[in-house]
Amino acid sequence: MKYLIMNHTDYKFLYQEGIFKDSPKIKINKGIVLANDLLSKSLSHANYTFSFGKDNTVIIKPDNNPVEIQKITIKGKVTDHLGQPLLGVNIIDKKSFKGVVSDFEGNFIMNISDKETTLIISYIGFLTQEIQVNNRNYITIELQPEVGELEEVVVIGYGKQKKKDLTGSITTVDGEVLSKRNVTQLSQALQGTMPGIMVTRSSDEPGESASVRIRGITTIGDNSPLFIVDGVPIGNINYVNPSNIESVTVLKDAASASIYGARAAAGVILITTKRAKKGQINLEYTSNIGFDKPTAFIEKVGPQRYLEMINEWVWNDAGNTPGQEYALYTQDEVDNWLLNNQSNPNQYPITDWKSLLLKRQTTRQSHELVISAGGEKVKTRASVKYDMRT
Repeated sequence: MKYLIMNHTDYKFLYQEGIFKDSPKIKINKGIVLANDLLSKSLSHANYTFSFGKDNTVIIKPDNNPVEIQKITIKGKVTDHLGQPLLGVNIIDKKSFKGVVSDFEGNFIMNISDKETTLIISYIGFLTQEIQVNNRNYITIELQPEVGELEEVVVIGYGKQKKKDLTGSITTVDGEVLSKRNVTQLSQALQGTMPGIMVTRSSDEPGESASVRIRGITTIGDNSPLFIVDGVPIGNINYVNPSNIESVTVLKDAASASIYGARAAAGVILITTKRAKKGQINLEYTSNIGFDKPTAFIEKVGPQRYLEMINEWVWNDAGNTPGQEYALYTQDEVDNWLLNNQSNPNQYPITDWKSLLLKRQTTRQSHELVISAGGEKVKTRASVKYDMRT
């Protein structure tokens, strides 16, 4: 700077040898500037003063009374739009770019550059805000949810992350989709909702559970995924009422094993249940009445035609030997089976088992009562469901 001014002006400098030894370097942009302004901007950062003497002499000396920077501390609390404290919110001083993170109760303490600075508050899933301090010592901050981005935030094993930032294979389904299916078991509600999730039932008996597989059979051991409800592992997914679910997230690839260990070798299904809202008491009742009817009943042949087909099957297996067409049932039995049934129904039975065991349609009804209440520290949601088919 000294040589820059001396080469372009008639000024000379007078200062004590060695005073610039520990001074920080400065950067000067090209352009036209007054010598006085250049000296002020250059020397103020290193606590030096200057004055103009005779014969265009510039006298530079250390500032023995530098301005002491005052330490300013503020406190505050960050909550959501429902008044619940938020953990891990970033609060940054816009001037110094220094920041802190809110604690479990949403509280924070930080040092700021001055009382007129602006704070930048950011949190995943909420709108970023800028708030001026305006000489306040305590600031209450209320964040609003970012509605347009809610579908882009995915609940994973160790928190939340945006879909575009994910490297693993994750699929999510909303709880409203499951509750509209009017089924009693969650495994049935998941069927066909997500790619890569296979739900199969080995029996149609009432109450029979279904098996859930993620990407088929992937291990030589147990191929059932790990079910976790609100952070707690469970053994049977059908213990959860589908209408109480907020969302279901499926972790498909092997990356989930790094979080949950060997139990997650076949994948993980994370279930988040619904919560009561603060300051609200809700009573919900849901009723469903309907009919279950098979798509079609298979038509069957009568007793005489059945006997003829059995004889033909045996005759074909025996090589179609001439004269052996009635190897199992005689021709007299086949022709007179209906007549013999009238005199001896035990020996010549004709029973329509399909009509005796099955109905053309059945009625079903379900009733559910949900009670939820939320206070300052406790939130409760309880539900009772009754389901019957006749």
